[in-house]
Amino acid sequence: MQNAPQTTKKGISADWLVRGVLTKIGDIFDRLTGRGYKPSSSLATSELIERMKFLMDSEAQTEDGRLFVPHNIKLKMQWDKFSTDSNESLRSLENEFLIAAVDHINDKRYYTKAPLHVEAKPDYFTQGVKLFVSFDKFADDDQEAGISVAVPGDTEEQIDIPTDAASIAEGERLAHIRGCNGGCHGKKGVGGRVWDEGWLAGHAMAPDIAKVARTYSTPELARVIRRGVRANGESVQIMPSPMFYHLSDADLGRIIAFLRSTPVTDANAYAFNAGPMWRWQMAKGEWTAYPDDIAKMGARIPPADPADSLHYGEYLARTSCSECHGDDLAGHDGTPNLTVAAAYAPADFSKLMRTGVALGGRELELMSDVARTRFHYFTDSEIEALHAFLRHRAEGTGRASP
Repeated sequence: MQNAPQTTKKGISADWLVRGVLTKIGDIFDRLTGRGYKPSSSLATSELIERMKFLMDSEAQTEDGRLFVPHNIKLKMQWDKFSTDSNESLRSLENEFLIAAVDHINDKRYYTKAPLHVEAKPDYFTQGVKLFVSFDKFADDDQEAGISVAVPGDTEEQIDIPTDAASIAEGERLAHIRGCNGGCHGKKGVGGRVWDEGWLAGHAMAPDIAKVARTYSTPELARVIRRGVRANGESVQIMPSPMFYHLSDADLGRIIAFLRSTPVTDANAYAFNAGPMWRWQMAKGEWTAYPDDIAKMGARIPPADPADSLHYGEYLARTSCSECHGDDLAGHDGTPNLTVAAAYAPADFSKLMRTGVALGGRELELMSDVARTRFHYFTDSEIEALHAFLRHRAEGTGRASP
């Protein structure tokens, strides 16, 4: 392996040092609270090594006439499938990867910006086996390139993605309603909304989902959107996957088609850096992992025929309103139970959805803005179906579904 030229490091500040120390403490906390699973060496390493070489080749970057490849290599495995072997087996697997990576770098005359680091570990949120490579601190962001390796018995959600203009346009409308387009991820999904509550709480940024939609496979997109698990096995922390869990294959396919049709930017990368306060909320169970919440939700609502107003209205409510009002629509963190919809006549409810103006000409703290930015994209028939279901629910029947 050839030596890399000196690389300029990022500036050091007090805030940078505090964030770094807290991140390390957080990593230790994560390991102590549920990630210490035993690994397994019962993997076909030949295929994994070939995938690793492919990732290194695809991520190679040219600087000063030299080709640099990622030096940080991670292998994550579904812990309940690979939990029987010893730590020695895991170290042996890492050594095999390290030797193969060194040989590949020498054969290709690549350079690295730091010594090679190989880590293999089981991960609670990973399905099957996944490989990741990155430049780590030498990159402008913390993004990793990843690839899945199929494991016998694994199943992933397969969704048909349409390509016609009408479906893409409908996907744009659906993305507006669900907050993907014009919400946290900005117009056309370029990302950029920032949650920055200082080092004590934490910092997060919504990514450019047009880029994510092209980087992730369709099953990986379905998984992160509906089940809250990113391609690298980590849980999403802010995106309301419990609401998206009930999205039909057809609607999700159209949304993905729209996202993949929009221009990609490199301006905004995913970030989630939890400080002591956010981590304490997680430890107390006040901030739970979305995959755990989704696992308790049971089967998804079956696709509803728009002609069946009650069932279709329930589908719209649970895929549009539950982000703020909870999956049971009974209110959450100060939002009201949606039985309040029964107080609205059809014309008044339509006015609320279209303009954000509530009964008596009132401005509502959250709902008025959501209606003006998202819900005004509902069609008249969707507003009628949503209102019909919410009134039906307020009468005490709860759900339209049997």
